[in-house]
Amino acid sequence: MKLALVGLMLLAQTANPRDVQRLQELRLCDRCNLIGANLRGLNLQGVTVVASNLQNADLSSAQLVGAFFVDAQLRGAELPQANLTNANFSGSDLQGANLAGALLQTTNLTGANLQGAVLLGVDLQGANLGAANLQRSVLTNSNLTLANLQRANLGGAMLLQAQLRQADLTSANFRGASLRGADLQTANLTNADLRGADLRQTNLRQANLQGALLTAPQLQDAHLCQTILPDGSQSNRDC
Repeated sequence: MKLALVGLMLLAQTANPRDVQRLQELRLCDRCNLIGANLRGLNLQGVTVVASNLQNADLSSAQLVGAFFVDAQLRGAELPQANLTNANFSGSDLQGANLAGALLQTTNLTGANLQGAVLLGVDLQGANLGAANLQRSVLTNSNLTLANLQRANLGGAMLLQAQLRQADLTSANFRGASLRGADLQTANLTNADLRGADLRQTNLRQANLQGALLTAPQLQDAHLCQTILPDGSQSNRDC
């Protein structure tokens, strides 16, 4: 009896072959079991995946341009080098997922859970990460130019050498985050929480910090020029 129960539990933790086939042939999966599925390198452009479980699935180098994931479970999924351009992951759970080197230009990640996700060297130009949870995520060397991160939670995130030019970071949480060497020129940091954030060698030229929460010593080694400070005044210290 116990062996049978263990067998059923293991079966529930592996992908359903019929669901994998349905995804590839019909390009549609609603409430599918794709746990641990091997989808490596597949062309899945434009697929629609609704309320499905892709936990620990391997989507390395997969083509997912324009794919539509609604409330999908992707915890621990492998997505390195995947092409997710213009895909929709709104409200999906990508906690601990590996997206290193992935293409995520103009991708919709609104409200997505990316806590602890690896986004090393990712291209997120123009992506929508509004209200996304990026706590303790790794975004080192990533490109977030023109990205929307309004009200996003980046507490404790690693953003070393990240590119954030013209990004909208209004009311974002950067408490304890590392932005050392990041480029935030012309970024909007209005009302952002930067308490405890590492801003050494950070480019804040023409950035708007009005209403932001931080201390003066944090800006000591940052680059300021035409920078709007939290009190509304302008600093041209490094022009």
